[in-house]
Amino acid sequence: MDKIIVGLALGLVYSATALSQPSDREATEIDTTLDPASIVVLPIEALSVDPAFENIATAVYEYLNSKLAESGDWSVIDADSVEAFATSALEPREWAAQLGAGKMLEGGVRPHRNGYALRYAFSRVSTGTQYVSGYAYSREPWDPETGLSPVFTKQLDEFVAISADMAANKLARAKQYFDDKQVARVALLDQSLSIEQRVEALSSMRPPFMAGTHPMEYADGGESLSGEVALAAVELAQSSDDPQVRTQVWGVMRGVRDSSLTAPLLSALANDPDATVRRVAAIALQFHVADPAVVDALTDAHQSDTDAAVREAAFLSSATNGESIDYLRERILNKSLSMQDRRVAMFQLYRIDDAEPFQADPDLLTGMAEWARSVEDDTLRREIWVYLGGFGKASAAPILIDAFLSETDETVREYIVSSLLDFTGEPGVRAVIDTAAVDDESPLVRKAATRFLDSLP
Repeated sequence: MDKIIVGLALGLVYSATALSQPSDREATEIDTTLDPASIVVLPIEALSVDPAFENIATAVYEYLNSKLAESGDWSVIDADSVEAFATSALEPREWAAQLGAGKMLEGGVRPHRNGYALRYAFSRVSTGTQYVSGYAYSREPWDPETGLSPVFTKQLDEFVAISADMAANKLARAKQYFDDKQVARVALLDQSLSIEQRVEALSSMRPPFMAGTHPMEYADGGESLSGEVALAAVELAQSSDDPQVRTQVWGVMRGVRDSSLTAPLLSALANDPDATVRRVAAIALQFHVADPAVVDALTDAHQSDTDAAVREAAFLSSATNGESIDYLRERILNKSLSMQDRRVAMFQLYRIDDAEPFQADPDLLTGMAEWARSVEDDTLRREIWVYLGGFGKASAAPILIDAFLSETDETVREYIVSSLLDFTGEPGVRAVIDTAAVDDESPLVRKAATRFLDSLP
């Protein structure tokens, strides 16, 4: 489903370094008295070798200018004034300030599946603070006759609708966010409320997941669900006769390492009559495997539980030994399994700290490279190359270089560049990136290579 992902500025600001990179351009002091209701849309970058993306970028630029002006919330810097600065040596913020804008919107369009995507950042010019950043997608290909797809323009309309409100009410919204969390905490701890109300309050306290890590790792490490919240969760789970309640509570608490959860989770794994509850408890216990009793209990459940799903969850949660690591390795290489099963095995093997000798196995790396080259789905192919880089340490560098040179999809090649960042000292890597930053036909790859070089000491 096409969707918009909006990062609200609640102290967790989404970096837009891919949009505005430092350079040797002359620096000027930013005026702090700029009109906060004035906005400039910087020219949208076309980040693809496909010439159609120049037309997409122009269409997005014109659409955003038009909609922001129609909203009545903004004084939009006219396109002619923007064009006059197109060859300026100034940085984007300095450029926007010269035009008198208090806010600026910048972005780039790139390939996305069969269609296109816009990454954008909406910022305050004087400080560089981002109010909103994110993506808008279209899986429909560009049609020069009909222009931007309706699904895509709907997402842009949603952004325009929230931009003024978000900029004007950033602090108020942040306060409301934390007030809501506090209200939920009070409701959770209020034993005069029903179990259903308290479980709903607990669920609303779930923090966001941490991007780019294990899919159950909370961004705050589970701290917001620790202490008295964890104790309340235990009380809810143990006092309810409803297996759905127990499943929901333990599902929220997976990813929380509070030691007060260990014994109740072990009890749920060993004694709960509902197999789904036992399976969720087994999954949650993977964050408690530092306790030898947890590993023993998971091993027992793997060997003796009557439900196959529980046995597998227990086995994978205790994946800190050679047997289970080798099992995951074999699943990755097993061509008879579904793509999703092999993909999940990659996630699980990647998260195991003591699996490094297995991850660097030449047969595993060769098998993953063969798998990547056989996959038509660009998204899965990108993931395989990224995880291969994470598994292989130095031995992955020549495989990734070969993949970069032979890969035809520019979005996959962009990800391979990012994976090569861990191998800057390996033979051939720097030469490939230096060449890509200057000569690659894809603007997307050139930008990724330039970011790579900018990150080096």
